[in-house]
Amino acid sequence: MEINFSGTDLVFMYGHFRKEARKLEELSALPDCPVDRKNIAADINLYSSLADKLRDAYPNLSKMDTYKI
Repeated sequence: MEINFSGTDLVFMYGHFRKEARKLEELSALPDCPVDRKNIAADINLYSSLADKLRDAYPNLSKMDTYKI
């Protein structure tokens, strides 16, 4: 399968997936978390997995990890 994402597309997706995973991690850490922790964990794993796959295909994306997204 070939998908022609631009560099901008890849940076946006990587940053978005990392940011969403981080927001969900913060939400799940709340003592009165309004969402089932199992569902949050599944979503965190999905976002992290997608970001990891992008980083594996394009290692330069890991440079974004030093920035607070």
